[in-house]
Amino acid sequence: MPFRDIAGHRSILTLLSRAVMRESFLPTLLFVGPNGVGKRRTAMALAQVVNCEKPVSSKIDSAYPTAGRQSDTSDVGVDACGQCESCQRIDRKLHADVLLVASGENEPIKIEQIRPAIEHSSYRPFEGRRRCVIIDDADKLTLAAQSALLKSLEEPPSTSLFVLVSARPDTLLVTVRSRCPQFRFGPLTPAEIAAVLVRSHNYSETDANITAASADGSLKAAVDANTDEVSRARDVAVRTLLALAAADSPKRRLACAKELVGKSKQDGAIKDRDLLVRRLRALTSILRDVGIFSVRGNDKVLANADLGDELQRMTRSYDSSRVIHGFSAVDRALYAVAKRNANPKIVANWLVFQL
Repeated sequence: MPFRDIAGHRSILTLLSRAVMRESFLPTLLFVGPNGVGKRRTAMALAQVVNCEKPVSSKIDSAYPTAGRQSDTSDVGVDACGQCESCQRIDRKLHADVLLVASGENEPIKIEQIRPAIEHSSYRPFEGRRRCVIIDDADKLTLAAQSALLKSLEEPPSTSLFVLVSARPDTLLVTVRSRCPQFRFGPLTPAEIAAVLVRSHNYSETDANITAASADGSLKAAVDANTDEVSRARDVAVRTLLALAAADSPKRRLACAKELVGKSKQDGAIKDRDLLVRRLRALTSILRDVGIFSVRGNDKVLANADLGDELQRMTRSYDSSRVIHGFSAVDRALYAVAKRNANPKIVANWLVFQL
């Protein structure tokens, strides 16, 4: 996948593209950021462009323009053609000079996997211009594996490139991090995710916007999500906010909490915790839009633009102060459920008295 087909991260892609054009990029890099935002795709795209047989002038955001920004058609560097034999082989993970090291689910990356990668990098390229070693989920490297890498990261062979990819870079040894300049990837915007879903996954525009709004900035989460489940979560979130706007007694608020955490027949296969997390993310997305709507911001950046009537009704009860407080409360609730394994019912009961 060339740089131009990657959603978001315009500044990083532009910097890498220019560095490749000038042959000024460093041979050891660390891509950090949330899961599912395109770090590994970017690493593979970098391996592709440095080995492309017919590199082209780049127009980074031609496929997925950033929300609120006009597409810049000026040439900013080079990109892979995506069509030559080298590009095709890298896409299929069959290129002799590009090695992807990854762990199994919940498995560490052991020194036995790293030694062949180090040996791979030590030889001259066989069919391309650079030997590329991409280590996905590098935070899963064992201490022994990280220690084995240090020499190669400090003095990499002149025709090799190492890219470490991590969502938790703080777990890496300081000596590893110090040898690899960091590129920080942020969450994708709902518009960027929706564009990918429509273009590459055959989503309708409406379904894409609904799914993207609840993906928490992660394209992987959006692709893995069930559209019907996401839509139901959003429906519950809308009903909850509208009901809480008029709730004038603790009993009515607790009834809202019960719906927020309860299962429907359709959702029976989803765990209570996962279901509440999905609904809390929908609440976050809607509260964000209410805040934008209340100050008459740019409607084009709304994640739930199809809920115009409901958002308008909410603005009558949720002023900016209440939106900010509610957004913070939902964020705390998400952390408690997703990270601290708090009881979903207790969290929901607390939350409805904060919104």
